[in-house]
Amino acid sequence: MSQHENSRRLNISRHCIRQTIRKFNELHTVATKPEAGRHSKLTDRRFQKDFKRFEQSQQRIHRSGDVGIWSYLTCHGLGPLVFYDGPLNSDKYIDILDKHLPTALDKFLPQSSHEILLQQDNARPHILIKTRKYFKEKDLNLIPWPANSADLNL
Repeated sequence: MSQHENSRRLNISRHCIRQTIRKFNELHTVATKPEAGRHSKLTDRRFQKDFKRFEQSQQRIHRSGDVGIWSYLTCHGLGPLVFYDGPLNSDKYIDILDKHLPTALDKFLPQSSHEILLQQDNARPHILIKTRKYFKEKDLNLIPWPANSADLNL
């Protein structure tokens, strides 16, 4: 049934029908205001937040702090914790890899580097062209990893 037919049958404006459909598509509810007996925090924002809470894959937003921590995990155990100041960029990430990745790879000798697979999330410094070029130069293979996936991030 079209919006025009609905508005004629219900005797309300087409604008009202459009607004109600839009609200339902955005918030998955048509409630506009808290009713008597309801807590006043049941607003559009709250409905939207409650709905997103049950989504299967929630996007996490990471804000860079003053101090970052980097480490690695292998079948031989954990690597050292590396602390760095400020946000992580590709230069800083490559510097950390240059200092600490050889130690991790030495544990896997006599395997060559192209037989070892590395996994990392899709944080911006990990996927920039400069970083990808670094891995290619070092002949290191990365496991493809989808964005916003369940992984080992804390």
